[in-house]
Amino acid sequence: MSDRNAAWHVLEIHYDNPQSHTSIVDTSGIHIQLVQKKASSQMKNFIPAGFLWVGVGLNQMSIPPKKKSYHLQAKCQYKNIPSNGITVFAFINHAHLLGRKLWTSLERDGKYQHDMGCDAQYNFDLQQILPFEKKVKLYSKDTLYANCVYDSTERTEVTPG
Repeated sequence: MSDRNAAWHVLEIHYDNPQSHTSIVDTSGIHIQLVQKKASSQMKNFIPAGFLWVGVGLNQMSIPPKKKSYHLQAKCQYKNIPSNGITVFAFINHAHLLGRKLWTSLERDGKYQHDMGCDAQYNFDLQQILPFEKKVKLYSKDTLYANCVYDSTERTEVTPG
């Protein structure tokens, strides 16, 4: 069985207002209740998961106007990853409206290993969490490089993060 067929659940809620209506007021909500079943065979395989943010802080971003292809790269290191590593099984890319291409590169022992989470045709309106074809093991000595390519040709001023 491939990793894409493994059982896992993720809830992502992303609000979008593509026409920028100022009169829209969101009053939605959600209530989730987890119930543990006695001696459930599925609970034996339960593995808690979390998020690992890879990217540049918004206060460090500045995209100049009138650029068809403006590339930003953020170097990310995670010294608090346990010595036995963590397993990454999915990704979500996010770059707001100017984003066009997004990917993350993995470097181990100073050597490029591979890209992961690549989206060469990023669309702000199609954000989703996607599983990797194969899980990726990350260690505290690894370096991740978040790469974002922006198109600011329609902007007349600098776009801050």
